[in-house]
Amino acid sequence: MRLKFGLKMGLAICLLAVGTTSAGLIYFYSLVYRNVWNELAARLADIGRAGQFLLTEEHRAAIERLNEKTEKLTLPRDEKLLGISAGQTAMSLTEDQVKELEATSDFQLIVNVMRQIKNASRSDVTALGPLEQVPSWYRTDPPLIRFVYILVTIPQSKDRSILKFIVDGDNDGVDMDGDGKISDDEQPTEIGQLYNVSEQPGLRAAFDGKVHTSEEYYQDKWGTWMSAYIPIKSKDGRTIAVMGIDMSALSQVNLVQRLKYLCIAVILASLLLSIVISYLISRWLAHPIVLLREGAERVKNRDYNTKIEIHTGDELGVLASTFNAMVEEVREHARTLEDKVAARTNELQNTLQTVQALKAQQDADYYLTNLLANPLFKNYNRSKDVKTEFFVKQKKEFTFRNKAGELGGDMCVTGNLKIRGKRYTMFVNGDAMGKSMQGAGGALIMGSVVNSIMSRSASNKRDLDIDPKDWLRDTYNEIHNVFLTFDGSMYVSCIMGLIDDATGHVVFFNAEHPMAVLYRKGRAVFIEEDIYLRKLGSQLQGSYQVTEANLEPGDVLFIGSDGRDDINLTRDATNRQINEDETLFLRLIEQAEGNLDRIIELILKQGDITDDLSLIKIEFQPQGQFSAAPEINLPELVDHMKNHRFEEALASLEKVDTNAEGALALYYRGLCLERLGRENEATPFLEKAIELDQQHVHALKLLGNVYFKLGKYRESALSLERAVELAPDQEKLKAALGKVKQRMDRLN
Repeated sequence: MRLKFGLKMGLAICLLAVGTTSAGLIYFYSLVYRNVWNELAARLADIGRAGQFLLTEEHRAAIERLNEKTEKLTLPRDEKLLGISAGQTAMSLTEDQVKELEATSDFQLIVNVMRQIKNASRSDVTALGPLEQVPSWYRTDPPLIRFVYILVTIPQSKDRSILKFIVDGDNDGVDMDGDGKISDDEQPTEIGQLYNVSEQPGLRAAFDGKVHTSEEYYQDKWGTWMSAYIPIKSKDGRTIAVMGIDMSALSQVNLVQRLKYLCIAVILASLLLSIVISYLISRWLAHPIVLLREGAERVKNRDYNTKIEIHTGDELGVLASTFNAMVEEVREHARTLEDKVAARTNELQNTLQTVQALKAQQDADYYLTNLLANPLFKNYNRSKDVKTEFFVKQKKEFTFRNKAGELGGDMCVTGNLKIRGKRYTMFVNGDAMGKSMQGAGGALIMGSVVNSIMSRSASNKRDLDIDPKDWLRDTYNEIHNVFLTFDGSMYVSCIMGLIDDATGHVVFFNAEHPMAVLYRKGRAVFIEEDIYLRKLGSQLQGSYQVTEANLEPGDVLFIGSDGRDDINLTRDATNRQINEDETLFLRLIEQAEGNLDRIIELILKQGDITDDLSLIKIEFQPQGQFSAAPEINLPELVDHMKNHRFEEALASLEKVDTNAEGALALYYRGLCLERLGRENEATPFLEKAIELDQQHVHALKLLGNVYFKLGKYRESALSLERAVELAPDQEKLKAALGKVKQRMDRLN
């Protein structure tokens, strides 16, 4: 698609303006966000440092006494009690014991300090003396600090993942919102309650003697919060407990959120403003260029009286003056053309002597074209399920500086795509019309366009979100439109298609090319009923249509140019007889049993090849990769598994001779057994599949999951690590590996 100069300039100005504005605002937003966070974190840490000084030596001794009492009274801490999940709590004291401890002077002394620290963050100053959990002014002037509590370690948790509450400012269940019931956030945190803090590294690290704050805001159903953890030390410098402070950060988060929306609004406004400004600037700058283009078109139509009026005084004005001078010279040249033709004719007679020298130059052009074409016509297919082979023999042969070469219009290209998570093999066989350089030029253009499309579609492991048929249609339109620009001077016949590597489903279009051949179980047949498309570049196009087929394991497709049929059957006769039987190619395939080299030998035995010849052999799941048993229908097998009919899929797979199974069949058996909950039976099949194909990512991932379910965490981690190495961009693999390592850390 060609864009006008004015549009290109407008887009450039618009992108520059919006890009600069967006980059600046994003940087500004990030800076404000981080500064707000740092200021709030520092403020909370200062509150905690100051608040811990309210705990006198008497208070700290009371904390140690309460810790000793709870340890003496605690229930046995068995594996079930210590196995509470992250963020969950469990009681280690009876209700009577809790009431007894909370009634002690030590507890009441400390809980009052916790409430003093919390209430110090309200607007008004709180009077001295004992404080209620919910004073009368609580709802009209709530404190910013919502929770203040003290935690200590327990002997049974060496890594401090399980801590114990000694005091919480909210130790009673109180209906603080006045709704008539005690909700989850109004439940009391009682003395002796155990708490799993394995996902709170800052809280655990505070026991090393340094103040820590949460690394980021966190949200729950009660609001947006940030926390600080302050170590409480004894007189001799030991950290005897940690005081936790939870403060509401909703107002700061809302402030940053409003700034975010403001930045987005500014970006949108700059986009609209830049569109208007770029449109006006492009119109102003593009107007002289439009005049030049219109003048050039008039000269093209032999209007040599054309004159362009541009008085800008810049480079465009100079260009207009130069253009006018050039047109005047052409006009003068046209008037004296007959005299010049006679003079040039005389000169031409002299140049005939240089024809042989030019022949060498022509061979150099052939050689250069051959060098340009070679990198484009490659078998780039790397699929393990679809095997492709090429044969290309161009009719034109030449020698340049003792180097033999071929030149012609035939071309073959294969490659691989990922579409909606599925792997596909792309193939194309084409024949550009014309002799020597003309045909080679068409093939060169065809190869360049196909390689460009494949590079765009498959670069950086791209996963296309498009139906394979739509991709094929778009590719056809793009290539056809390229050749339409040659106004009928260049045509290409071709077959281009896609094969689903997993199921063997093939779709392709045929643009006036010899029909595709399917070779199955010793028999070769055409798989197309008719051809509806004309050659690429033809103005008289038929209706676009794709052909579909389902390949079975061991099936072979043959795609070839018309050189396979254009055989001179009377090699030594004066009058040539060209083969007109298109079924001859089918018989030769059957006679050669699908072997590409043998097919070429048989064609050459029939007579002389009169045109360029190219063939692509496409074999789906060659023998040995999957079971050769005739009872197995791969598409049906895949359909069973997609619809969770694993018993039926397993029954089909069990018909396969175990000595002939390939990696794919073994993987499918392991998958079915795993889905049926038979992990022990699945393990040997998956291990053997990986032994046959050490880069089978899906088998490695599935084996890792099976090991995890069986409790073999070390083997699970090794299998998943190998899968991550092969597919480092798959986040689900990394998450699964992280889960295994977390389980191993807990066990250690």
